[in-house]
Amino acid sequence: MRRLPELIQAVLLDPWSDAPRAAVADALVDVDPDRARFIRLQLEATRHRRAGQWRGADLLAADDAAWDLLQRNAQWNIFFPGATHWGFGRGFPEAVTFDARRFVDEADALFRLAPVLDATLTNVGAAAAELADSPFLSRLRSLRVIGPTPVGALRSLAGSPFVSRLRVLELSYTGADRSVLDAICASPGLGALRYLGFTGNSSPNPCFAHRDEDGISAAVVEDPALRRELLDRWGEKAFLTFRPGDRFVTADRFDDGR
Repeated sequence: MRRLPELIQAVLLDPWSDAPRAAVADALVDVDPDRARFIRLQLEATRHRRAGQWRGADLLAADDAAWDLLQRNAQWNIFFPGATHWGFGRGFPEAVTFDARRFVDEADALFRLAPVLDATLTNVGAAAAELADSPFLSRLRSLRVIGPTPVGALRSLAGSPFVSRLRVLELSYTGADRSVLDAICASPGLGALRYLGFTGNSSPNPCFAHRDEDGISAAVVEDPALRRELLDRWGEKAFLTFRPGDRFVTADRFDDGR
């Protein structure tokens, strides 16, 4: 059997796949049964989300059991200078919150440490050009920009040659305007984008967003006319037609766990 460090390195080299993570869980059964169960529970939860099971009892049970294990094993957390938050997925820390400048400067070390797929970045306007030129963007499955951001910075990000693997782009409450929407639609690199968060911006949101009103949950479009205009101008775009099944869209539902 391959040694545990080799199995973990396989996860770092192919963070999208489920199989290397399952192999780590198998190797840990006897030496660290809690960690093995945690990985398996989170893999199970992801499989439910990929199948569109947002609120089922099996998903909730897997999530709750995994959370309980994580709370009792603080040693699993990773401490990386500059990271203000870590989130676990499929048994490993794969979501991180970072200042954009520090992400640009320290991405190489970050990706050597953890199989990061989902990044939340602050102060993007201060490092927009460098971020758009960072090849490490190509490692990401989802990107969330936090806080008011110059529209030029957002357009640069949309036009980056390194965003081809993004499934989720969250730009809500950034101040994005119509020019940012056009840049996203025109971007040859965003062909894999499945969900665009665009609530609370200068431009109305042309995408479906989940809302709870009067006890009824539904995916609605704030500006259907704008959505139709964008479709007529730019053609079919997955992020303009995707209907979220829940208030929170998790990027793991869009990967195939190959």
